[in-house]
Amino acid sequence: NVGDIKEFFWKWRRQHQPSEQSSLEVYSQNVTLPNKPGMQSIGAFGATVADDLDSMARDKESAKRLDQRAETRSMARGGMPGDRLQRKGAVEANGLAMAASAPMMADAAPASGEMMLQDAQAGGAAPDGGLVEATVRTNFADTALWVGSVTTNEQGEAEVTLDMPENLSTWNIKVWGMGHGTRVGEGSAEVITRKNLIVRLQAPRFFVQKDEVVLTANVHNYLAEAKDVTVSLEVPGGLLQPIDGTELTVQVNVPADGEQRVDWRVKVVEEGTAIVRMKALTDEESDATEMELPCYVHGMLKTESWAGTVRPDKESAKLTVSVPAERRVEQSLLEVRYSPTLAGAMVDALPYMADYPYGCTEQTLNRFLPTVVTQQVLMEMNLDLAAIQEKRTNLNAQEIGDDRERAKQWKRFDRNPVFDRDELDRMVKEGLKRLTSMQNSDGGWGWFS
Repeated sequence: NVGDIKEFFWKWRRQHQPSEQSSLEVYSQNVTLPNKPGMQSIGAFGATVADDLDSMARDKESAKRLDQRAETRSMARGGMPGDRLQRKGAVEANGLAMAASAPMMADAAPASGEMMLQDAQAGGAAPDGGLVEATVRTNFADTALWVGSVTTNEQGEAEVTLDMPENLSTWNIKVWGMGHGTRVGEGSAEVITRKNLIVRLQAPRFFVQKDEVVLTANVHNYLAEAKDVTVSLEVPGGLLQPIDGTELTVQVNVPADGEQRVDWRVKVVEEGTAIVRMKALTDEESDATEMELPCYVHGMLKTESWAGTVRPDKESAKLTVSVPAERRVEQSLLEVRYSPTLAGAMVDALPYMADYPYGCTEQTLNRFLPTVVTQQVLMEMNLDLAAIQEKRTNLNAQEIGDDRERAKQWKRFDRNPVFDRDELDRMVKEGLKRLTSMQNSDGGWGWFS
């Protein structure tokens, strides 16, 4: 996704919009006295100049009219002028010639190569004719190295040393250079990290507890002859368990320049980070790879709510709660909240509705109607609204949070209209007036009008 560095610095054009002025554009005419004839052009063709002949000659009718005009003149005619006046002279310039710029750095010639990853024990066949133990590859990366700045020597050469990741893949190397005078250039090359015997681990990006998944090993043989390969799966830690009957070690024959696939079925039994290790061993060369994959819990945080009412003629009420058998005890909580009346829970929601910023039919009605109903309920309970307004804290005992903290928040609203009869009367009056103005001609209301 990086463009050419030379085009970035040098592919630009100047905008040139010339503006010219010349004394040839200036013209004049004779000044005559009022009601007096002015001076006329003289000559065989009158006011016609030599250049007009070129254009008129293209039209026979125009040439004919020109001849008739010349014959009617009473002045003596002279000969055709041998040299015509010319007013031609234009310089065509579609672009400006530029001096040759400084030579650019030549692009580095593309190069390709291969880097062989060799096991320390894989210098040849196993001494006793057994299997060569493999070095487990675990360092996988998308970017091998990034160097922001490197200073070259006088010949423009520099060296960078790196440890290649253990991905068996083709790596693209790109270099950008800049010298004095903004001389820039870039180069690229490809290198391949490879082995003659490769095992590729195929697995999901993550697991979920209780999943049954298939883990796959793709074994590639680039040796000169077919090989009997011992392919094995290791899943330490106990998070993954093979399903009954699954053999973790399998013997397969892989032809030269061929491949074989081996599958294992496993079950995810616990959450955590699972280690999946696969090996492919032969008597000449071997390979092994290991990856860490997350195992997520089969579950989620869940809140279930129940509500009940104790009737006036009863002293208790009963609720049935279902407790999951596979719950986490440290994250389980049963909390019981109660309040003496539902009106107390309604009071704290009224300021939100009273201060709602919009004013359609539904919002105008719900701005004052719930307040009127709540006030009526509190008055039927013979409560002193003015006293509650002065001394109240949070009347909603069921609100989530610390009740002591809520008690400190009793001044969080500037007003609550349910305790102020004058304020409530004003809200009702304004609301009814607005609803009346929004009434349709058929007597009804639009819900969002």
